[in-house]
Amino acid sequence: MKEALLLTLLALFAIGCTSPDTAGAFDDNTTEQDGQETDDAAGSRLSDWDIRDEIEEARACTADEDCVEVGSVCPFGCSIAVNRAHEDRIGELLDSYESDCTYACAAIDRIECVANTCMAVIGETPTDDAQ
Repeated sequence: MKEALLLTLLALFAIGCTSPDTAGAFDDNTTEQDGQETDDAAGSRLSDWDIRDEIEEARACTADEDCVEVGSVCPFGCSIAVNRAHEDRIGELLDSYESDCTYACAAIDRIECVANTCMAVIGETPTDDAQ
């Protein structure tokens, strides 16, 4: 049941991660998606893909207590969960990003560390006693 829920969440995330303005926006001269850029704390310009990489790296965890939600920002996902050690940095990146798309995000029940990755969980997971 938990695996099916996680697969469903991943599928919904993948479906919702494109916008009409940027989906498939590649040209012959680049290997990176044309999109917006934002400044990081050091003033460096970060592309959408750089921000995605930053978020992905910040998701590492060892316990549920490591994880927090930093928001929902298109095109990066709904209920973005990261390790609390990276909360401020990722939050600043997301706050400074000018999104040109929107999501209709489902309410989450909690944030968990699943397979050493912070994830938003929708729905109740059955306990060992209930199985």
